[in-house]
Amino acid sequence: MVLTSMGEGRIERAYKVGRSSQPVDEAGRRWWTQAVQRMAETMTDPLVRARRLFAKGGLEAVLADAERPGDDFVRRRRIEAALKLDTALPAAAQDRLIAASAGLGGAFERRETLTAVARLSLAEPQQLAWLKVAGDIDGDFERREALGSLAPRLLTSPAVLAAWSQAVGRIGGDFELRSALETQVDATPQPAVLAAALQAAGRLQGDFEKREALGAIARRLQGDEAELVDAYARVAGSIGGGFEKREALNQLLDQPRLGGAGLERVLASAEGMEAGFERQQLLLRVVDKMAQAKPADAGLVERVRRAGRGLGDHERGQLENALDRLG
Repeated sequence: MVLTSMGEGRIERAYKVGRSSQPVDEAGRRWWTQAVQRMAETMTDPLVRARRLFAKGGLEAVLADAERPGDDFVRRRRIEAALKLDTALPAAAQDRLIAASAGLGGAFERRETLTAVARLSLAEPQQLAWLKVAGDIDGDFERREALGSLAPRLLTSPAVLAAWSQAVGRIGGDFELRSALETQVDATPQPAVLAAALQAAGRLQGDFEKREALGAIARRLQGDEAELVDAYARVAGSIGGGFEKREALNQLLDQPRLGGAGLERVLASAEGMEAGFERQQLLLRVVDKMAQAKPADAGLVERVRRAGRGLGDHERGQLENALDRLG
């Protein structure tokens, strides 16, 4: 339908089906009524629409409108408008908005909608549902961005962390996965979150990305968290490149309260490195750490020597000199 203003309030209507001009019959009038309704809905500010519906039918009317099937963009804006109403959203309403988000096919629209919902104070059941919808987003970037929006408010209950691990585990790209882990660790550096992040970090394929993810976790450790240190050293030990492995373990050695058990784990990882400069430098760093606690632990001294087997004569000599200085 093409509407042309003819002046003086007169409008000329030209109706075509395909390329053929036709008179407006009953089918045309029904089509035109639906088209006008769609245009009116599209041109009306979603928040204005939501407020009108709320005034007429309360929250139920607003939610039902958001749940109506249709264009992703329109549904997303209706959900966002519902969130902006000056009214509390009970758990049941939150559930319906999260479910409506799951009906969005476009990754961008779903991510934007979930980001808006994440600003609510979601209880455990709602976070579990939210994480399920986020995990099903198509695309690593959009999934990572969505998860980042919930990061500051993520609950640390076992069920929620398991759901988070499952959602973040759907990210295939190393950069996106590493970024998601860094965001979550920085936002909620509790031990349970660090443990979940370490488990996820083991999925990273690239040495650089794995080392960077471990660095974000190491900055949240003190060194006396036995289980976390053990998990950290295990993931660091899976790094193939000598430089990246050495740097990852050095970040663990930076922690102020890393004790003998932690040094043992570092040495176990060091033994898996190729003999050469990187292993020697790591062992020298361990010796420096041992020097902070005197007298030196004889068992650890012998452990360092075992880890240094296979080094060249020059490198082994430097290691022995460093051990001698321990007294």
